[in-house]
Amino acid sequence: MDCHSFSVAGTAYRDDGSISPGAVVRITSQPAGAGDVLLNVTADASGNFYSSQPVSWGDGLYTDARGSGTPRAMQASISSGACNSCHAGADRIRVD
Repeated sequence: MDCHSFSVAGTAYRDDGSISPGAVVRITSQPAGAGDVLLNVTADASGNFYSSQPVSWGDGLYTDARGSGTPRAMQASISSGACNSCHAGADRIRVD
């Protein structure tokens, strides 16, 4: 993250384990996609999404991700955009 000066970065996968190009990841001010959309990022052809847009994490923000189906929202707030620091191995970011 620091090498590229990204505020948010990660990789989105489908439920079958393949990458999800075009997945959309949002950072919002309230849980389950409610409140203000503070950042909206689309994954590239490799399923990677990233942004250098500054994000004020404050006491925590929320995120959801969508492939071709219903968005999946994290229930807990987050305080960092280093998505793959937690979402690695079996706990990948999954969208469909």
